[in-house]
Amino acid sequence: MEIIGAFSTEQAARLAHLTKRQVEYWVRSDVYSPSLATGRPRQPFGRIYSFRDVVALRTLALLRRDVSLQQLRTLGRWLRQNYETPWASLEFAVDDGQVFFRDPDHGIWISAKPLGQTVMPYRIETIAAEMESRLAKLRQRDPEDVGNIVRHRYIAHNQYVVAGTRIPAEIIWDYHVAGYSTDDILREYAELTRADVEAAIAFESERLAG
Repeated sequence: MEIIGAFSTEQAARLAHLTKRQVEYWVRSDVYSPSLATGRPRQPFGRIYSFRDVVALRTLALLRRDVSLQQLRTLGRWLRQNYETPWASLEFAVDDGQVFFRDPDHGIWISAKPLGQTVMPYRIETIAAEMESRLAKLRQRDPEDVGNIVRHRYIAHNQYVVAGTRIPAEIIWDYHVAGYSTDDILREYAELTRADVEAAIAFESERLAG
Protein backbone atom coordinates (compact mmCIF):
# COMPACT_ATOMS: atom_id res chain seq x y z
CA MET A 1 0.00 0.00 0.00
CA GLU A 2 2.32 2.70 -1.28
CA ILE A 3 -0.27 5.40 -2.05
CA ILE A 4 0.59 8.65 -0.29
CA GLY A 5 -2.08 11.15 0.54
CA ALA A 6 -3.22 13.73 3.05
CA PHE A 7 -6.95 14.01 3.51
CA SER A 8 -9.14 16.24 5.61
CA THR A 9 -11.88 14.79 7.79
CA GLU A 10 -14.46 15.58 5.11
CA GLN A 11 -12.41 13.93 2.37
CA ALA A 12 -11.62 10.85 4.46
CA ALA A 13 -15.26 10.44 5.45
CA ARG A 14 -16.42 10.71 1.85
CA LEU A 15 -13.87 8.17 0.65
CA ALA A 16 -14.81 5.71 3.41
CA HIS A 17 -18.55 6.19 2.81
CA LEU A 18 -19.06 7.66 6.28
CA THR A 19 -20.42 10.95 7.49
CA LYS A 20 -18.14 13.62 8.90
CA ARG A 21 -20.06 13.35 12.18
CA GLN A 22 -19.33 9.62 12.41
CA VAL A 23 -15.61 10.11 11.80
CA GLU A 24 -15.41 12.90 14.38
CA TYR A 25 -17.33 10.81 16.92
CA TRP A 26 -14.96 7.88 16.38
CA VAL A 27 -12.06 10.21 17.23
CA ARG A 28 -13.73 11.46 20.42
CA SER A 29 -14.80 7.98 21.55
CA ASP A 30 -11.39 6.38 20.88
CA VAL A 31 -12.56 4.18 18.03
CA TYR A 32 -10.15 5.58 15.47
CA SER A 33 -7.88 8.62 15.29
CA PRO A 34 -5.96 9.92 12.27
CA SER A 35 -2.24 9.65 11.83
CA LEU A 36 -1.64 13.34 12.43
CA ALA A 37 -3.50 15.85 14.57
CA THR A 38 -2.34 19.42 15.09
CA GLY A 39 -4.17 19.91 18.37
CA ARG A 40 -6.58 22.29 16.66
CA PRO A 41 -9.18 19.93 15.18
CA ARG A 42 -11.55 22.74 14.20
CA GLN A 43 -8.95 24.37 11.99
CA PRO A 44 -8.62 23.38 8.30
CA PHE A 45 -6.62 20.17 8.20
CA GLY A 46 -6.55 20.11 12.00
CA ARG A 47 -6.73 16.37 11.59
CA ILE A 48 -4.90 14.79 8.67
CA TYR A 49 -5.80 11.31 7.43
CA SER A 50 -3.34 9.24 5.42
CA PHE A 51 -4.39 6.74 2.78
CA ARG A 52 -3.92 3.96 5.35
CA ASP A 53 -6.27 5.87 7.64
CA VAL A 54 -8.88 5.97 4.89
CA VAL A 55 -8.53 2.22 4.35
CA ALA A 56 -8.87 1.70 8.11
CA LEU A 57 -12.00 3.83 8.25
CA ARG A 58 -13.57 1.87 5.41
CA THR A 59 -12.71 -1.41 7.14
CA LEU A 60 -14.35 -0.19 10.32
CA ALA A 61 -17.37 1.04 8.38
CA LEU A 62 -17.88 -2.41 6.87
CA LEU A 63 -17.38 -4.20 10.20
CA ARG A 64 -19.74 -1.77 11.92
CA ARG A 65 -22.62 -3.18 9.87
CA ASP A 66 -22.50 -6.40 11.91
CA VAL A 67 -20.49 -5.56 15.02
CA SER A 68 -21.10 -3.24 17.96
CA LEU A 69 -19.02 -0.08 18.24
CA GLN A 70 -17.98 -1.11 21.75
CA GLN A 71 -16.48 -4.37 20.44
CA LEU A 72 -14.59 -2.49 17.75
CA ARG A 73 -13.32 0.05 20.28
CA THR A 74 -12.08 -2.66 22.66
CA LEU A 75 -10.52 -4.66 19.86
CA GLY A 76 -8.89 -1.55 18.40
CA ARG A 77 -7.13 -0.73 21.65
CA TRP A 78 -5.73 -4.25 21.87
CA LEU A 79 -4.71 -4.32 18.20
CA ARG A 80 -2.82 -1.05 18.45
CA GLN A 81 -0.65 -2.57 21.17
CA ASN A 82 0.26 -5.56 19.02
CA TYR A 83 0.16 -4.47 15.37
CA GLU A 84 1.08 -1.46 13.28
CA THR A 85 -1.88 0.07 11.40
CA PRO A 86 -4.02 -3.03 12.16
CA TRP A 87 -7.28 -1.82 10.63
CA ALA A 88 -5.48 -1.21 7.33
CA SER A 89 -3.28 -4.30 7.24
CA LEU A 90 -5.02 -7.26 8.92
CA GLU A 91 -7.59 -9.63 7.46
CA PHE A 92 -10.94 -9.69 9.27
CA ALA A 93 -14.00 -11.90 9.30
CA VAL A 94 -17.36 -11.64 11.02
CA ASP A 95 -19.63 -14.46 12.17
CA ASP A 96 -22.84 -13.87 14.11
CA GLY A 97 -21.69 -10.47 15.34
CA GLN A 98 -18.29 -11.77 16.35
CA VAL A 99 -15.05 -10.38 14.87
CA PHE A 100 -12.07 -12.56 13.99
CA PHE A 101 -8.74 -11.47 12.60
CA ARG A 102 -5.81 -13.38 11.14
CA ASP A 103 -2.36 -13.03 12.62
CA PRO A 104 -0.08 -12.40 9.61
CA ASP A 105 3.00 -13.92 11.28
CA HIS A 106 1.47 -17.24 12.28
CA GLY A 107 -1.49 -17.47 9.91
CA ILE A 108 -3.89 -18.27 12.75
CA TRP A 109 -7.33 -16.73 13.31
CA ILE A 110 -7.90 -14.96 16.61
CA SER A 111 -11.20 -14.17 18.27
CA ALA A 112 -12.03 -10.68 19.41
CA LYS A 113 -14.36 -12.01 22.10
CA PRO A 114 -12.88 -13.46 24.24
CA LEU A 115 -10.05 -11.27 23.09
CA GLY A 116 -6.92 -13.06 21.92
CA GLN A 117 -8.32 -16.60 21.82
CA THR A 118 -7.16 -18.57 18.80
CA VAL A 119 -9.74 -20.37 16.67
CA MET A 120 -9.57 -23.29 14.28
CA PRO A 121 -9.29 -22.00 10.71
CA TYR A 122 -11.20 -23.54 7.86
CA ARG A 123 -9.12 -22.68 4.81
CA ILE A 124 -11.16 -22.66 1.63
CA GLU A 125 -8.11 -23.67 -0.42
CA THR A 126 -7.66 -26.81 1.70
CA ILE A 127 -11.33 -27.71 1.53
CA ALA A 128 -11.43 -27.16 -2.23
CA ALA A 129 -8.35 -29.34 -2.71
CA GLU A 130 -9.97 -32.09 -0.65
CA MET A 131 -13.15 -31.91 -2.72
CA GLU A 132 -11.15 -32.04 -5.94
CA SER A 133 -9.40 -35.16 -4.70
CA ARG A 134 -12.71 -36.77 -3.81
CA LEU A 135 -14.16 -35.80 -7.18
CA ALA A 136 -11.19 -37.35 -8.98
CA LYS A 137 -11.77 -40.61 -7.13
CA LEU A 138 -15.47 -40.42 -7.91
CA ARG A 139 -14.67 -40.05 -11.61
CA GLN A 140 -12.43 -43.07 -11.69
CA ARG A 141 -14.00 -45.53 -14.08
CA ASP A 142 -14.44 -49.24 -13.72
CA PRO A 143 -12.06 -50.98 -16.16
CA GLU A 144 -15.06 -52.90 -17.52
CA ASP A 145 -16.60 -49.61 -18.71
CA VAL A 146 -13.76 -48.84 -21.11
CA GLY A 147 -14.81 -49.27 -24.74
CA ASN A 148 -18.51 -49.76 -23.96
CA ILE A 149 -21.49 -47.66 -24.99
CA VAL A 150 -24.52 -47.69 -22.68
CA ARG A 151 -27.77 -45.84 -22.12
CA HIS A 152 -29.44 -44.97 -18.84
CA ARG A 153 -32.56 -42.89 -18.47
CA TYR A 154 -31.04 -40.82 -15.65
CA ILE A 155 -27.84 -39.97 -17.54
CA ALA A 156 -27.59 -37.35 -20.31
CA HIS A 157 -31.32 -37.42 -21.02
CA ASN A 158 -31.27 -41.12 -21.94
CA GLN A 159 -28.68 -40.67 -24.68
CA TYR A 160 -26.14 -43.34 -25.52
CA VAL A 161 -22.96 -42.46 -23.64
CA VAL A 162 -19.50 -43.85 -23.11
CA ALA A 163 -19.85 -46.14 -20.08
CA GLY A 164 -18.64 -44.55 -16.85
CA THR A 165 -18.97 -41.03 -18.26
CA ARG A 166 -21.67 -38.59 -19.31
CA ILE A 167 -20.16 -38.07 -22.77
CA PRO A 168 -22.67 -38.90 -25.53
CA ALA A 169 -21.47 -41.19 -28.29
CA GLU A 170 -23.18 -38.82 -30.72
CA ILE A 171 -20.81 -36.00 -29.72
CA ILE A 172 -17.81 -38.15 -30.48
CA TRP A 173 -19.37 -39.08 -33.83
CA ASP A 174 -19.91 -35.41 -34.66
CA TYR A 175 -16.22 -34.70 -34.01
CA HIS A 176 -15.32 -37.68 -36.21
CA VAL A 177 -17.52 -36.45 -39.07
CA ALA A 178 -16.02 -32.98 -38.71
CA GLY A 179 -12.61 -34.44 -39.47
CA TYR A 180 -11.20 -34.80 -35.98
CA SER A 181 -8.80 -37.68 -35.52
CA THR A 182 -8.94 -40.00 -32.53
CA ASP A 183 -6.02 -38.13 -31.00
CA ASP A 184 -7.82 -34.83 -31.53
CA ILE A 185 -10.92 -36.15 -29.75
CA LEU A 186 -8.83 -37.47 -26.87
CA ARG A 187 -7.38 -34.00 -26.41
CA GLU A 188 -10.93 -32.67 -26.08
CA TYR A 189 -11.97 -35.38 -23.61
CA ALA A 190 -9.01 -36.38 -21.46
CA GLU A 191 -11.07 -38.91 -19.47
CA LEU A 192 -11.65 -41.06 -22.57
CA THR A 193 -9.41 -43.77 -23.95
CA ARG A 194 -8.69 -44.69 -27.53
CA ALA A 195 -10.97 -47.73 -27.10
CA ASP A 196 -13.81 -45.43 -25.98
CA VAL A 197 -13.49 -43.20 -29.03
CA GLU A 198 -13.29 -46.10 -31.45
CA ALA A 199 -16.25 -47.82 -29.79
CA ALA A 200 -18.37 -44.65 -29.98
CA ILE A 201 -17.58 -44.11 -33.66
CA ALA A 202 -18.35 -47.73 -34.50
CA PHE A 203 -21.56 -47.66 -32.48
CA GLU A 204 -22.88 -44.49 -34.08
CA SER A 205 -21.89 -45.62 -37.55
CA GLU A 206 -23.84 -48.85 -37.10
CA ARG A 207 -26.80 -47.11 -35.44
CA LEU A 208 -27.12 -44.51 -38.22
CA ALA A 209 -26.73 -47.15 -40.91
CA GLY A 210 -29.54 -49.18 -39.37
